[in-house]
Amino acid sequence: MVLSGVVSAGAQHFRLQTVHDSLSLLTLTTAGEIDTLPLPYPVYRFATGDLTGDGKEEAVVGVVKSTRFFADSAPRLFILKNYEGHIRTLWRGSRIGGRLIDFRIVGSRIRCLMQMGENQYSVGDFHVGRFGLRFDKFVIEGVSKENALPAFYQQDRELAVAFTGDILLDRGVRRQIDSLGVESLFTPSMDSLLRTADCVVGNLECPVTEIRSPLFKRFVFRGEPEWLEPLRLHGVTHLNLANNHSIDQGRRGLMSTIAHVKENGMTPFGADSTLSAAVRPVLLTCSPREVYVLPSVQMPLEQFPLLPGKPMPAAQSVDSLCAGIQRLKAAHPGCCVIVCLHWGKEHTLEPTPTQRHQAHQLVDAGADALVCHHTHTLQSVEHYHGAPIFYSLGNYIFDLPADINRRGAVVIMHITADSLRAEQHPFTIVGCTPCLH
Repeated sequence: MVLSGVVSAGAQHFRLQTVHDSLSLLTLTTAGEIDTLPLPYPVYRFATGDLTGDGKEEAVVGVVKSTRFFADSAPRLFILKNYEGHIRTLWRGSRIGGRLIDFRIVGSRIRCLMQMGENQYSVGDFHVGRFGLRFDKFVIEGVSKENALPAFYQQDRELAVAFTGDILLDRGVRRQIDSLGVESLFTPSMDSLLRTADCVVGNLECPVTEIRSPLFKRFVFRGEPEWLEPLRLHGVTHLNLANNHSIDQGRRGLMSTIAHVKENGMTPFGADSTLSAAVRPVLLTCSPREVYVLPSVQMPLEQFPLLPGKPMPAAQSVDSLCAGIQRLKAAHPGCCVIVCLHWGKEHTLEPTPTQRHQAHQLVDAGADALVCHHTHTLQSVEHYHGAPIFYSLGNYIFDLPADINRRGAVVIMHITADSLRAEQHPFTIVGCTPCLH
């Protein structure tokens, strides 16, 4: 029997097959090659995760065996890695400060339930270091097993939300896909970064639809629906359509894009069948507190009349956005509100004085952060009254060749019940592919 099915990372596949109670086979498949490692012990748990940050998943196998520290058979932990197509051991340990009872993967860490003494249990988080498992912190320490188990199974109380800039799936990007394949748009290092986030929000700068109903405007884009699934497989969970290109194939193309995004397992927002539906904030999560994203395109839409009763992207004035933030804060005390605006002057490195004033208005109204795009450049960052303001993240997957257009950043917001911390990860676009520094 197969204990946990197949878990994959790109072309890598780990598989654990139980032959009988005391023999399992761990197999690794890479590019058609197979390596097998016999495990002559009972297996009580199998999991995978990118524990070293290199974009490849490690296999973590819980076995029952004796060791030099403990003569009796008990739960132990093996960590194994794909090294050039071969299974290599990173760690075969049992001594982790206490007697191992069970483990689970939480993000890039291994959370262990340990017995420290008679009816004394602790839960600790560990990371994989150069020479094995290394202790990070206790989640709970020195309590009964009944009190330790909820801490062992609890999810992190910090939410990580990643934001990217503009994603284009046409023009030069289309040519790269036709030449090199859609997987050429992604790298293991970027995949590894996005896997640290619970949600990944991208700005989809084109309709993705079979409908060909182009507007009469200077730049008109259209991506293929089959190119959406790779975005999801490489981490994207939400796609923002509140921009000036989601409407390039008309209202039917916009609604078709929304449907295709949903069909491919992602959440579209910032556009809908009516203006009132389009401007609704999207709820990312309720834990550790409610986190809302409030989108809006802030420029005139070329050759696209604003008809509130028809399909359209979210388009609100700053005053309306401020009022919406205040309503959210009143109805959901303690919630976190992140505003995403599509705005600014293209190909510039600094926001305009008007943008700065409007950003301050939004923070004064209660916004916890602003994460914006449209200029195709990475612009400056400001902190106003404790709120980070990213005036433009630049491009993410895009084809503009100038140096100023090839610099971008992924922003990750770390959100707790009472705080927000932002970190910026710069990258350079090579071809059309974002490559971390």
